[in-house]
Amino acid sequence: MTDDNVLVEVNDDPYKYELFLDKSEKYRCFFGKFHVLGVTKILWVYHLILLISVTVAYFYAQLPYIWPSWVLLFLSGYAIFRRKSTWMWPFVIWVGLTVGMFILFGAYLFIYSIFVRRHYQQESIFDSTTMSVLIHLGNILFCVFHLWQFPVVNAARRYLVNIEEATANVPYGYH
Repeated sequence: MTDDNVLVEVNDDPYKYELFLDKSEKYRCFFGKFHVLGVTKILWVYHLILLISVTVAYFYAQLPYIWPSWVLLFLSGYAIFRRKSTWMWPFVIWVGLTVGMFILFGAYLFIYSIFVRRHYQQESIFDSTTMSVLIHLGNILFCVFHLWQFPVVNAARRYLVNIEEATANVPYGYH
């Protein structure tokens, strides 16, 4: 008799699957204040602005060579817009690539500040040791910020997987 009651409680409201997932703590970030899907949308806009600024500032002449990054970013935007979990993998890959990019950029700055700067004694604001330390700290902060994005974007992907699984269990007519 209790098994029947449990079965009735599970199937009585088809919308509680999505409601339950929205209120779940594992799909929240910023101390439970924001849902990961909303934060992922904001992160996508951040990455779009980052890619536009890097392309315009440094790689405008090499635009044909950086087209894979544009494809990855727009595929991830499509996944967020259409709420498709399998299409979220490009955004997870893109966030991983940006972490790698900032690590390589930090290594380049480190080698440049140690070896190249000592051979050329030019006086400018960027040649000071203080400025070098500030640039390295800024790069470390960017790396930490992009490492934090990895679990948030992956949680948004898992959320979409769970929504698709819950929607498959809901009877027809309630979608």
